[in-house]
Amino acid sequence: FRVADVRGAANEPANKSAMNKYPREILLKPRPVVALIGSMDLHPTIKNKLSMVELECVGNTQVPSISILSYESVDDLPKRKDVRLTYDAYYPEGIFKANWLHKHVNLYPAAVTLLVDWNELVRLGAQKEAEIVSIIEMFQKPRNPRQIRLIICFVYNGALPLAYEDKVSAIRRTTGFSDKNIFAFCNDEFDHAVHRLEQLMTDQAHQHYKDEGQRLKKLLKETSSRKALLPVSARNNFKVAFYAEFRGDVQPALKYYTLAYYNIRDIPRDNSSVMELKVMADFVNFKLCKLHLTSNIRTADYGLQEAINQFQRHYRIYKDLIVQSDFEFLHWSWISRQYQVMGELIQQLVSPALITRTSSFRHPGFYFLSAATYAVERKKMALRLCADVRSNETLRERFKGLKPFNLGGIDVQSQKYVGKMPIEKDVDHPLEHVAEDSVDEAERAIRIKCREANANHSKQILRLLRWAYEQYSSNASKNRRSIIYIQFLMAQELFQERQFEQAKQILDDLERFYSKEGWPPVMSNILQTLLNCCLSMNLINESIDRIFQLLLPHIPIGTDLKKMLQHDLIQIQNDPQSMNLSPLNETKVIRLLP
Repeated sequence: FRVADVRGAANEPANKSAMNKYPREILLKPRPVVALIGSMDLHPTIKNKLSMVELECVGNTQVPSISILSYESVDDLPKRKDVRLTYDAYYPEGIFKANWLHKHVNLYPAAVTLLVDWNELVRLGAQKEAEIVSIIEMFQKPRNPRQIRLIICFVYNGALPLAYEDKVSAIRRTTGFSDKNIFAFCNDEFDHAVHRLEQLMTDQAHQHYKDEGQRLKKLLKETSSRKALLPVSARNNFKVAFYAEFRGDVQPALKYYTLAYYNIRDIPRDNSSVMELKVMADFVNFKLCKLHLTSNIRTADYGLQEAINQFQRHYRIYKDLIVQSDFEFLHWSWISRQYQVMGELIQQLVSPALITRTSSFRHPGFYFLSAATYAVERKKMALRLCADVRSNETLRERFKGLKPFNLGGIDVQSQKYVGKMPIEKDVDHPLEHVAEDSVDEAERAIRIKCREANANHSKQILRLLRWAYEQYSSNASKNRRSIIYIQFLMAQELFQERQFEQAKQILDDLERFYSKEGWPPVMSNILQTLLNCCLSMNLINESIDRIFQLLLPHIPIGTDLKKMLQHDLIQIQNDPQSMNLSPLNETKVIRLLP
C-alpha cells in the first residue's frame, strides 16, 4: 500500500504530542533547585559552567543539572508558609494544590549559596562578618523548620588568603556552622571551582529533599488510618515520591507514587470529584509508567512489562468512570488521551528490539490505534450530545473562540486544586458541578458543549491513525493485517469528512487486496463505502460496477440491502439525475473482479 496516500490523509505535523499537554513539572524529571545570592555578576558564568543533562520526552534538549535561581539579597527569597505539624480537625477541600509543583520546581530553593566577595569582606570587616552571622542564624532551627540548606562561598583571586582560616573559624565558633558548608571559590580556577561547588550544592539540595520526605512520612502515619484524610495521604505520598525524584532515587519514587495511586483509587467518588480523581490518577500513572521505562532497575524488558501492567490497571479502574452523561465526550477524550500518552512513551523511550517481541501491548502502534478508536467514540458522543449547539448559529458565533479543554493541564492562575473548578466565577470548567453562586449551570453546559463542537475531531482521529500506521509500517511484513485495518478506518473517516477522493484511493487498494485474499465479509464493508464514494463523486460507471459486485452471491449482505441495491441500479439506468448522477453516454460493459 502507498504510504504517501496515508500520510496525505491528515495534513498535520507529527508534533501534536499529548505528553506536551502535561505541565512541565509533571512531564520532566525535576532538577534540584538552588539559589545564588550576592555577587550577581558571577551568576550567569556559574550557570553556563554547570554540567548538562538531557531531558526525556522533549527531544535532544539539554539543561544544567541543577536549576539556578538568582537573588541579590537573602531578603528577596520567596516567603514560605509554616510547616503543618498535625492534621487534627483538618478536612481537605481537594487532593493536590494546583501551585505546589510550580513553586517547588521553579521558586523554592532546596539550598541557598551565599557568594561572599573576599575583598568586600576585608574592606567592611566586622560589619560584613555580622551580616554573614545573621544570615546563618536565619537558616538555623527553629527559624528554618523546612531545613533549607545554606552554603557560604568565599570568592577570591590568586592564592588562598592568609586570613581565610581565621575568619572562617571565627564564624564557625560564633554560629556553630558546619565547615562542610563553607566553600573557598578561586576565580583563577573557575571551571574546577564551579564543578566542586555544583557537587556541594547538589548534595545539600538532595539532603533537603530527603529531610522533607522524612517529615512527610511521619505525617503519613497520622493520615493513613483516617478514611476522611485519604486525599491528604494521596497528596503526601505524591510529595514524598516527587522529593525522591529530585534526588534521582527511583525505588522510593516508585513506591510512594504507587501508594498515591491506590489512595486516589480508594477515595469515595461522586459527580463533583470524579474528574479531579481522574486528572490526579492520570498524573501519577504517567509518572509510574515513565519511571518504569527509564529506571532500568532490573532490565529494560522488565521495566516495559511493569509499565504495561500499570497502564492496564489504570485503564481497568477508570474506563467506565463517566462523570455526567451529558458530557460523556469528555470521558472518551480522556481515555483516548491515556492511550496516546502511553504510545508516545513507548515510542520515545523503548528500544525497537523490545517492541517487536511477543505481546501487541508492547507496540506503540497498538496504543495510537486504541487512542483513535476512543477518539471516534468521542466524536460520536459529541455529534449526538452537542447537536443543539451545532444547529444554533448564534451560540456558535458567540463561543467560536473557545477551545476544547486540556484535561492534562494545570491552571496555576485560576485553580486552587488540580482537577477542580477554577476560582474565578466567570471561567467555565467541566470537571465538577458548579457552585450556586458561579456561572449559571445551563450557561456552563452550553459553553462546555460549544467547546466540544469547536473541536476538529476528524483531524485528531486521522492524526492518530497515521501515527499508528507509521509505527506498524516499520515492520510491515509482520503487521500487514493491522496496517490494512488502519487504512480501512482512515478511509471511513475520510469519507465521513467528505474527502471522497482520498478515501476512494485507499479503498481501491483494499479492494484489490481482499479480492485476492478471499474475505467476503470484509469485502462487503469495503464495497459499500466504495459505492458511496463513487456516488458522491458522480462516477456513474464505477457506481454500477460496485453495485454488481455487492450483488454477487458470495458477498454476505442482507436481503433488504440487495433489494435496495437492485432498485438503485434500475434508478441509475432509468433516471440517473434523480441520484445526482450524470447519464451514461455509451453502452456500459460490466467488469467484475473474481
